[in-house]
Amino acid sequence: MTLTQAIDALVLADSRDPDFVPRLLDAVVLYGSPAVARRVGLIVDRFVGPQAAAPFRDWIGKNRAPVLLRPRGKRTGLVDGTWRVLVNAPLESERVRT
Repeated sequence: MTLTQAIDALVLADSRDPDFVPRLLDAVVLYGSPAVARRVGLIVDRFVGPQAAAPFRDWIGKNRAPVLLRPRGKRTGLVDGTWRVLVNAPLESERVRT
């Protein structure tokens, strides 16, 4: 699955189920990784909205060093200061573009 497909799935799931994002947060918390909370929070923020993403901020940790959006990707791109994520892959949704 590509990042674009994952974003499309998120947008679709959120539009069909108002409890999807809270359950996604539960999964992120169970995973126990601040880096994952940052990545998912960033994507939820951009494609669902800041209000939906706000609870993810409680789990992003205190480390100020940015994490890579695509962990094995290049270390180039812009840093999102809110989520402390280096955006090293296009954040696009096919559903939003069409």
